[in-house]
Amino acid sequence: MCARKAKTRTPTLPPFELFWQEYPSHIDKRRSYGYWKARLVEGITSDQLTACAGNYAAALRGEDQRYTMHPATFLGPGRRWEEFLEAKKLGSNGHKIPQRDKKSQGWIDLIRQEMGMGPQCQEDDKTIETTIVEESREQV
Repeated sequence: MCARKAKTRTPTLPPFELFWQEYPSHIDKRRSYGYWKARLVEGITSDQLTACAGNYAAALRGEDQRYTMHPATFLGPGRRWEEFLEAKKLGSNGHKIPQRDKKSQGWIDLIRQEMGMGPQCQEDDKTIETTIVEESREQV
């Protein structure tokens, strides 16, 4: 019978423990810690990473926890933590709520023109956006 190799605990720095407490998911601590150290080597501060974790946790409040990123994904090479340097609200699908960009504004302006609508009015834009969303839901 082979003896099982005992799991060794990876000692972590206290600042990482603060991040770990703040982060909404506690999966694969060892791998997460490795990515944490890599970010520190890049010059990112532990305070920044902990703040990003807090912003992510706040953005997820009230959302389905099944879609919470693993901390290793958050800290990993994809640099997902950068999305939460500032506090943001996520949509129900776990993604950032997009801000209107020039491209979507172009579509709204085109639709406004086709509908014979007058000068730009934010209330009209909301009506157009609502109509587009409702029509796309009906098609699904």
